[in-house]
Amino acid sequence: LTLDTIALSGFGYDFGSFASAQLHPFIEAMVGALPEAMSRLTRFALQDRFMHAAHRKFDEDTRFMRELVDDVVRRRRAADEGERQGTAMDLLGLMLEARDPDTDLRLDDENIRNQVITFLIAGHETTSGLLTFALYELLRNPGVMAQAYAEVDAVLPGDTAPVYADLARLPVLDRVLKETLRLWPTAPAFAVAPYQDTLLGGRYLIRKDRRVSVVLTALHRDPKVWTDPERFDIDRFLPENEARLPRHAYMPFGNGERACIGRQF
Repeated sequence: LTLDTIALSGFGYDFGSFASAQLHPFIEAMVGALPEAMSRLTRFALQDRFMHAAHRKFDEDTRFMRELVDDVVRRRRAADEGERQGTAMDLLGLMLEARDPDTDLRLDDENIRNQVITFLIAGHETTSGLLTFALYELLRNPGVMAQAYAEVDAVLPGDTAPVYADLARLPVLDRVLKETLRLWPTAPAFAVAPYQDTLLGGRYLIRKDRRVSVVLTALHRDPKVWTDPERFDIDRFLPENEARLPRHAYMPFGNGERACIGRQF
């Protein structure tokens, strides 16, 4: 669901996941390439030299993904202006048309292709993880489930299809997602390192460039910030309560320049 949604809203491409019992070949290639890319980060160099079959499979998978996305970009560029009009405001349309304010240059096609693949891989896995945990918590908390149903029935009566403007009228669902990300952040840690030796809290000396992992599943359960931290309580994110949260107590989308740009998605 999330992969198809990202592909359609971002790039106007339909993987047709619900039309077939078989996975789209792009998904199989993606699922093959991702673990191999992660394994290479921790594999010894000598060991990696003998991983011939894994290297071949990785090259095949990445080549397939690149060729498919290159074809999508090529078709969009080849479309006449009238055809492009309806898709110009999706993510691909913006990347094709936007110019750098300083250089007046556009993104080249290789850059766009890499961005598209990154959005598909990073965006669908984390979003689907969030929805899975949200459904899990709703099933465990029938009172919250009833609130969510009542809100959807009020905002979208009958078979009304939601539009973007409706999102602002669904504060209960917004709080459900935020509280889910507090307990179950789908990117559960990020790492930072100081530019110079730094003493934290007058007690902990962190040397220059020494990486420190921020474990969000622990941070988001700090009893100094969250009362009864293991309890699923969407009212923690009522506007008046959310405004009182310490600045760095809740960071499910990471930190600073590297914070996830998919937050609104």
